[in-house]
Amino acid sequence: MLLVVIAALAIPAWSAIGELRDATRVVANARAGQSVFAALQYLRPERGSVQAGLAASAPAEAGLMTRLAAARAKAAVAIEAVMRDCLAARCAEDDPQLSAFGASVERLIAVRRDTDAAMRQPPTDRAAGMPAAWAAATTDIMNRFDRISTSLTERVRLVDPAIAELMSLKQIGWLVRDNAGLERNLYSDAINTKSLPAALQSRIASYRGRIDAGWGLLRELTARPGAPAVVVAAMQGAAADFFGTFDKQRAELHATL
Repeated sequence: MLLVVIAALAIPAWSAIGELRDATRVVANARAGQSVFAALQYLRPERGSVQAGLAASAPAEAGLMTRLAAARAKAAVAIEAVMRDCLAARCAEDDPQLSAFGASVERLIAVRRDTDAAMRQPPTDRAAGMPAAWAAATTDIMNRFDRISTSLTERVRLVDPAIAELMSLKQIGWLVRDNAGLERNLYSDAINTKSLPAALQSRIASYRGRIDAGWGLLRELTARPGAPAVVVAAMQGAAADFFGTFDKQRAELHATL
């Protein structure tokens, strides 16, 4: 009888321990995912600003360099949080390449020094390989962030599908945002050169296709019953601002080039 009582008590206790362990795992992965989101929030705009500065026909203004410094300071804090939170969430267990994440950060810092020096120079004095070096360094670290985000989402999906769904929405939204930023950078190049050659139009069309595909998926996911009201409102705002106001400006730009 005593053994039966002990067994009856042990089963719910063990279940509670399992639930606590799962909840702790979800929190750790969600926290790491939030840190990745914060880092990308600062790095992605920086990528476009530096690219535009390297393509500009004059040395960068002091205001641009000040804004970049402020954004990088915030990005540094976010990147430190990614490394700390990913250590707690054991991100590298799913992707051995994450062990080289620190090297990617160091590479980015080194390229920043070179691009900053180049942007302060007249265009004729800038090294020809600077835009390519900048693109390679930022693409490398962005890809690592994307892999981390995907890994974290899949981990949470096994434990809490509802939270994983929200993490997926965030990830898809940032992929749309990323492609929109890359498309915008190409338009900046077109404005600087006052031309829109066929090769550039092809690259723009490629990014636009990815934007439309991601946006369509977001609309499908957020159209489901029970979608959070704040997410639906954000979708409506993005639809009005980007697919409304910006698309109109984009069409006007096409007509003038």
